[in-house]
Amino acid sequence: MAVLLIMVVAVLFIGGASAQNPVDVNKTEATAPAIGAGTYQLMNGTVPLDEGIVFTGKLDQKELITKANGIITIDASTPAQLYSNTTNKYNFTVIPTPGVTVDIPTGSYEVGDTVIVTVSYLGNFDKKNVTVTFGDGVDKTQELQNAPTDKQTLTFTHEYASAATYSVSVTTDAGDYGPWSGSVTITPAIPKADVNSHDSAFVYQTVNVTNGTQTVDKLYFYSSDATPTLIRTIKSDGNGIFNLLEAVVDGNYGAWYAEPMTNGQLSDEYITIWYPEIALKAELTTGANGATSGDSIDGKTINKNTMVSFLINAPNVGPADIATVKIVFTTPAKGKTTTFGGKDFSNIPLKSVQTIADYTTAGNDATAGTWTAQAEFTSPVGFKDNADKTNTISFTLKSTTLSITADKDSVVRSNPFTVTISGDSKTDYAVFIENYDKSDVNPSILANQSGWQKNTQYD
Repeated sequence: MAVLLIMVVAVLFIGGASAQNPVDVNKTEATAPAIGAGTYQLMNGTVPLDEGIVFTGKLDQKELITKANGIITIDASTPAQLYSNTTNKYNFTVIPTPGVTVDIPTGSYEVGDTVIVTVSYLGNFDKKNVTVTFGDGVDKTQELQNAPTDKQTLTFTHEYASAATYSVSVTTDAGDYGPWSGSVTITPAIPKADVNSHDSAFVYQTVNVTNGTQTVDKLYFYSSDATPTLIRTIKSDGNGIFNLLEAVVDGNYGAWYAEPMTNGQLSDEYITIWYPEIALKAELTTGANGATSGDSIDGKTINKNTMVSFLINAPNVGPADIATVKIVFTTPAKGKTTTFGGKDFSNIPLKSVQTIADYTTAGNDATAGTWTAQAEFTSPVGFKDNADKTNTISFTLKSTTLSITADKDSVVRSNPFTVTISGDSKTDYAVFIENYDKSDVNPSILANQSGWQKNTQYD
């Protein structure tokens, strides 16, 4: 019985081995059999190879070693190449495993950088689709083509407009692959300032200072008198990045040089550093597109239908075209709003020395009383969090009802009295005396007062 049991076990073992995929590797390199992912029994003709036979990859010298009865396992991580045992002249080729792999980048990128997602695939996919969702409302789709033997790659590129962390996902309708997901962090772009073009930089900025293709490690500030003396030096982080805190610049605004003064001569390579200063004006609108003549409403009373232009003066920040501001209005009830007269003042780009934010009337629904307005930065973040707000404009709104009042109920001939007319600004009003006697001397308005005009039509 013992002998019979041993024979049965032996038969079962050989049968198990022969159930693997047999591959004859007694072939030349040119005729080597191709195998993909799976478990195989390597054969010399019809005879299984011994355990411990070493096959070496032709491209990277990776070794694959047979187990008992010539068993070898190939998976998706096995490099695709020719494998040879030169001693016995055995050869086989591993072909790539069909499938889809996705590379979603990690780490941080700056606003405006190109983020690349790659999709590699092998197999017959018959024009199936792959879609990348970038997380900022943008989706991009491409087709998979048939790739039975050579791996193909699709490249998806994208540039983010705003700093944030975005969730990125990849999906496909090509069978049971995916989905894949990841995230990418976008940081604000570090502005560059080149000393050859004399670019401007500002307090509360982190700036990359360059000299052409080279980075600048130090900046020097000199006095502006006839014999310049060194006042201050600031250093970069070693890569041309300067963090221009207010304490670092220390109130020294103007040219900062890339090189120290030599033989009494200042270098022609410099940038200018300024404080991000802005000022607010509110003036009566007198021309097209909000143009004004400089007539300020600050501290004055205006009607609800008076057209007013709100202007931002930004002598250095404006031409740099790097910032936005908002105007915050305080109502007579002490509420805060960025809307006035139906216009939105929450996001105003600064692009010039003076920017007309917008022009409008308060409107009949506006609350009568004293209003104030003040502008502040909304971007970049350094300005928003640290830079000073503008001056405050104050004005009083009243209704547009036309009225006339006199400071006296009765007057004595030849004694002056005052008449006050309330109505719309920049509007002509004719003042009449009722029941006057042409043969008598009647009251008349003193000539040449502010706003007075004589109209002979009514003489």
